[in-house]
Amino acid sequence: MPISDFRNRTAVVTGAGSGIGLAIGTALSSKGCHVALLDLREERLRTAAESLSLIGVRVSTHPCDVADPESVATVRESVLADHQAVHILVNSAGVSLAGPFAGQTPEDIDWIMRINFMGTVNCCHAFLPDLLGAGEGHVVNVSSSFGIMGMRHKAGYSASKFAVRGFSEALRMELADRGV
Repeated sequence: MPISDFRNRTAVVTGAGSGIGLAIGTALSSKGCHVALLDLREERLRTAAESLSLIGVRVSTHPCDVADPESVATVRESVLADHQAVHILVNSAGVSLAGPFAGQTPEDIDWIMRINFMGTVNCCHAFLPDLLGAGEGHVVNVSSSFGIMGMRHKAGYSASKFAVRGFSEALRMELADRGV
């Protein structure tokens, strides 16, 4: 069942220090949703929290490396201490490199995959029990058009976004009858 009223719900948003993550955190806050902002960059989290707290919702910040399952698990405990429940998980943390594949190293591709894909997996794994326990929930995994069609000079990024898309489709089917 879709959440139609965001008031007094809590959303966890990754990559929330800037870009899409910050925009999503702002949009949810403006609808009365409390937000737990996750990002690797603490200074951007502070700035984001200052602006969102003016809206009048509960805002917490959690420095987190989504590519590290232990960091995500630790942050989950902190989020629950601050908010007691999680209803929405938005995985928007992401990185990219541009340039010919031949000029990139396996370490470059691994870095992109660990953040874009495994970050999504790590956060879903950590917060899914809370979404299921709330009896309602949404998981939003941000991909892009690069997850539908590969693009020149974006091999690693495209691969990561294809992976996010496939994972999301499978997860949606698994959770369809479980309220998430």
